Amino acid sequence: MYEKKELSDSKKEEVKEAQVEIHKVKTKQCHGPKVTGGTTSLCTNRAVPMDAITTGVIAQIPVVLAKLVVQINMNALIELPELAYEIKEIKNKIKVTQSLLMQDTNMLFIKGVIQKHINYALSNDCRGGCIYGELKQCTVDIPFNCTTNVLFNGNSPLQVENNKRDEFAFSRRSEMNRKDFSQKDQLLSNDSSEHNQVDVEFYNELPYCRLVNSKIIENDKIIKDKILEGSEDSCEGKVFNKIEENMVVFLTLKILQNQQVKIPGPSMINLGLGIDLGGCI
Repeated sequence: MYEKKELSDSKKEEVKEAQVEIHKVKTKQCHGPKVTGGTTSLCTNRAVPMDAITTGVIAQIPVVLAKLVVQINMNALIELPELAYEIKEIKNKIKVTQSLLMQDTNMLFIKGVIQKHINYALSNDCRGGCIYGELKQCTVDIPFNCTTNVLFNGNSPLQVENNKRDEFAFSRRSEMNRKDFSQKDQLLSNDSSEHNQVDVEFYNELPYCRLVNSKIIENDKIIKDKILEGSEDSCEGKVFNKIEENMVVFLTLKILQNQQVKIPGPSMINLGLGIDLGGCI
């Protein structure tokens, strides 16, 4: 048997210091990982064979019903939150929020906003013939809405299928329990003790619009300006806070609808069978 000897105080201190050093080494090894590289100048690739249907299919895809350019004439009055000395820049962004083709008609409803980002300069001070100020920016939304007649210069829209509801009944034969009828007489009528019904609901494809491009021609006119009050006579100019906007907006739209289209295989096209690729069913 081995006897367990008690360590002296000096040995205990040495063991404790050694444990502290080991802990410091482990901490240094795990602290703050550093990664370098990770990019290369050229990546290689290889073509992968693709599986495709070659026998011809009937696909449900978007079909163009019409392509049109809508002209919208607009006039608006913009009031800035403070007096400005000069308009530096105006950026326009068109957002169409609604484009609805009324079914069984050629009437298109369009609604949206023109978002204008206006950068303008203030006149805070005038010294030595120079005007000192700061640049500010504000954003306003100018709404628009209109209706226009559509000429379907592409495929015609699908005919709308209306929902149907039909009721039916079964005949019923019952005895006539009345004194003015003989025992052989019977009542022939519908069975009113039950109700039978057939509901048919159609889920039609709704035409939708895609905004192809837009164009804005505008004229900005400053109104209700006043003379700039400067500390020197050499400071000339006017400040304002109202702008009148006259704009002509052109929207190029495509009206589409998901329809079933027959797409022939490549062998049928090569044989020149005269298949109409634009036919929809």
